[in-house]
Amino acid sequence: MSNNQFTNLVRNSAKPAVGMCIYLDGSASTFGSLLCEADDYSDASFPGCQFRTPRGTAINVEVTGRTFQRHAGNNVVRAKIEFVGDGQPSEFCSGWICC
Repeated sequence: MSNNQFTNLVRNSAKPAVGMCIYLDGSASTFGSLLCEADDYSDASFPGCQFRTPRGTAINVEVTGRTFQRHAGNNVVRAKIEFVGDGQPSEFCSGWICC
């Protein structure tokens, strides 16, 4: 992704794309997980999701940063990550989207 495309992602509060990588804050180990395309599954207890991780975890990602930053040679932006609950409340954390 070019800098212009990344800047437009941040400015337009667009949704992240499949293939971007997310990192969680406060994780003891590096949680670098590529966003995979979600299935269209939903039912009464599971509202559906935007993405899946390679392990199948259902997540939604919202861009919360206003500008991108350079970190270790990558463009990163702040994000809110929702782990979608299936019949349980969803859990939230903050993190980074890396391109």
